[in-house]
Amino acid sequence: MKFEQEQLSQKLIEELLPILIPHSEEVELDKDIPLDVAWSKYSFLQENNAMVLYTARNDEGVLVGYASYFVNPNLHYQSSLQATQDAIYIDKECRGFGRAFIDWCDSQLRNMGVQKVYQNTKAVHDFGPMLATLGYRAEDIIYSRRLDLSEVS
Repeated sequence: MKFEQEQLSQKLIEELLPILIPHSEEVELDKDIPLDVAWSKYSFLQENNAMVLYTARNDEGVLVGYASYFVNPNLHYQSSLQATQDAIYIDKECRGFGRAFIDWCDSQLRNMGVQKVYQNTKAVHDFGPMLATLGYRAEDIIYSRRLDLSEVS
């Protein structure tokens, strides 16, 4: 498996789409909200050093996983550069290298000067126990609520 940081391009977006869809189908609770990625905003963030995208490719060079992180000084601790995982996914047929991939991503983020990394897991696909083996600690629990927009006045 080869891990690398990549820049968003039309070619990479075309490679991402075949695994973005199964990723969304696997983890999204509200399946009626269509996947509609704001690629131009991701590109803007990446161009301004506020987002990084890491990829995992098999020996044939086929994209089988990705991890994206928003990287910014924390608004509460502005002298601390911190990264928040936006999305992480490994194709179901290729799983087994997730720990190595996250560890590699962390080393890349450390080299950028990131002091703290936040990883998000879905409750139905909690990989927290694996994160704990890398030194992560449970810090926040996030709840979501679907609002009925027909009640808008």
